Amino acid sequence: MIFNLSAIDTPASRWVPANPSYLEHVSLWDSKWYHRIITERYFTKLTYDANGHVRQNTWAFMPVFPLLSEALATLTSTITTKSYFACAVVVSWISSAAVALGLDAWLCPRVGKRASLLGVALFFSFAPAIVMQLPYAESLTLALLTFGFILLTKRRFIWAIMLFGIAELTRPIGVPLGAAIGLWWFWEELRARGIVSPTSRFNSSFLPFKKSADATGNVSDVAATTPQTATTPLDISPTPLSKKDRIWLFVTAIITCAGALFWPAFAWFITGVPTAYTDTETAWREDNLAPFMSWIKQANIYGGPNSGIVALIAVLVLSICALSSSQLRKLGRLAWMWCVCYWVYLLIFFDPSSSILRMLLMMAPLAWVLGVKLSNHLRAAVAFISLSVVSQVLWIAWIWDAHSLSLSKIYWMP
Repeated sequence: MIFNLSAIDTPASRWVPANPSYLEHVSLWDSKWYHRIITERYFTKLTYDANGHVRQNTWAFMPVFPLLSEALATLTSTITTKSYFACAVVVSWISSAAVALGLDAWLCPRVGKRASLLGVALFFSFAPAIVMQLPYAESLTLALLTFGFILLTKRRFIWAIMLFGIAELTRPIGVPLGAAIGLWWFWEELRARGIVSPTSRFNSSFLPFKKSADATGNVSDVAATTPQTATTPLDISPTPLSKKDRIWLFVTAIITCAGALFWPAFAWFITGVPTAYTDTETAWREDNLAPFMSWIKQANIYGGPNSGIVALIAVLVLSICALSSSQLRKLGRLAWMWCVCYWVYLLIFFDPSSSILRMLLMMAPLAWVLGVKLSNHLRAAVAFISLSVVSQVLWIAWIWDAHSLSLSKIYWMP
């Protein structure tokens, strides 16, 4: 509805005419790149500009989402531009529904019904969450991740590995995912060896919120002390995991890390260029891939010379404050370690721009932390969600529609 209404006053751009139809409106930005995978496939030879840099091409985009959309379009009709985008939207809608159901199933037992419902509402009203219904891969990636996490915490390791492997071919999340699972395994080894006491304050902080007795969904800030059972999720187990579970965690981490190398290796195999994937990824930033340097460079551009280091330190301090929240840890070890590793991954490798907001969608558990905080403050929750919906309208007009409302010369990107 928001997209249809916003299309009414959308000006003409190099991509679409004025007042575009819904399918035209959703086909901008990365949506077009995914469509190009269907029409052009992946190049066997890279092309270079006058400076010797790789030109932008489809190798920067993973294949599962567009191929799944193409398969659906093939089943329903002849492949055309319209049929592809229509089916791509359907894939995103179904994936978004799976995300909502999966995140609620995963986190509701840890925060309570009311807080979990608020978490769903807060997440999907987040300004860039509008891409969850667009021909972008975020919804499919997050759906695969969420159900992979659920399976992992229920000891369904092989199924979890399979979902993680598919997720790694939707978006480049293999490195932080493997790191998060590996960090969890390392923590469990410390617990099993007695280096970390089960009764230590930090270890106890990973136990979920205790549900209130009135069954209204309210929660208190007191950790649950329910004894472990055979159905207790692994990431909130109050006692160290068994040796078998720890071995499976280690195997899952290793396979996931190996999976992160598949797409770069495949690009190398097809193009004959060892750095084909990373060179293509950096084609958008017109710079080499150097840890943390993109943040410093962007801060210097927008804040003036020598402001980069100061801005990076400020971001690091704010990150530590946010991710060290005890309420985030109460969602379980896996949720906390995933958010930490994913954010560190962004800090090290990501080129910061307005797209950073969309990247944060992968840190969905943070919405459940906010849901806990607002679960006993109905007016504040309604106000927050209302403002978030308004922000989605502004996000479409300011960023998605090629800054039709932009009041500055900053080039905003979704």
